[in-house]
Amino acid sequence: VRMICERMLREQEVALRSEYESALSTKLAEQYEAFVRFNLDQVQRRPPPATCMPLGMDAEHHMHQDLVPSYLS
Repeated sequence: VRMICERMLREQEVALRSEYESALSTKLAEQYEAFVRFNLDQVQRRPPPATCMPLGMDAEHHMHQDLVPSYLS
């Protein structure tokens, strides 16, 4: 009787582990898909790179005089 109970318990444990792994894999896949959608949305909302310019440059790409070191002026 004891051997039968141990075998049934092992079988139940294997089935439960398999069910848990399946549920975990499904949840991780859902979480990854949500992250990918969020990331894509954030990238698409970002302004185009042409609107960015380095610090100290004006619209015509000239250095602002107050940022030019004194030894260069």
